[in-house]
Amino acid sequence: MAAGAEVLTTRLPDPGQMFGLPGALARPLGRRMRAVNTAVDQVALRYGTVHLDGARDPATYERRYWSVDRLHPNERGHRLIACRFHDLLAASGFPVGDGPDPEPSSPPPTRLAEFGWMATKGTGWLFRRSRDLVPALAALAVREWRAGENGTEPDVAPDSVPT
Repeated sequence: MAAGAEVLTTRLPDPGQMFGLPGALARPLGRRMRAVNTAVDQVALRYGTVHLDGARDPATYERRYWSVDRLHPNERGHRLIACRFHDLLAASGFPVGDGPDPEPSSPPPTRLAEFGWMATKGTGWLFRRSRDLVPALAALAVREWRAGENGTEPDVAPDSVPT
C-alpha cells in the first residue's frame, strides 16, 4: 500500500454452519454471508490485499477455536487467524520472521465460567436477537421457500469469486 502498510482481509465463516441451524434457516443466512464475502473478495482483488479465506478453512468451524457465544474467536482462534495470516504474508514474500505460537498462553474458561457468561450476558443478547434477528431470518426462510415454489431465483447469488 502507498502508506507502507499491508492490508489484511478475510472471508467470514457461514453462521448457519457455525450454529448448526436447520437448512431452512441456514440457507438464507449463508446466502447473505456469501454476498458479504463476495464484496470482501472484490475489495481484496481491487486493492491487492493479503486475503484469508476463513469461510473455506475447515479449522474455522472447529468448536475449540470459538468462544462460548460462537460469534467471536477465543484466544486459540485468534492465534489460528494470526498463524494463517503469517503464512499468507510469508508466501507473499513479506519478511515476517518466526510464526506466532498457535497454543494459547492462558487457560481456557471453565465450563462453569462459560455457563455463567451465557446465564448473564449471553441470555440478554439472545433475548434481544430473538426480537430482531430471528423474525428477520424466519422471513428470509419463508421468502426463499416461496421463491422455490415459484421457480424464481434467490435474492443473492452464491459467490463466484475464486480465492
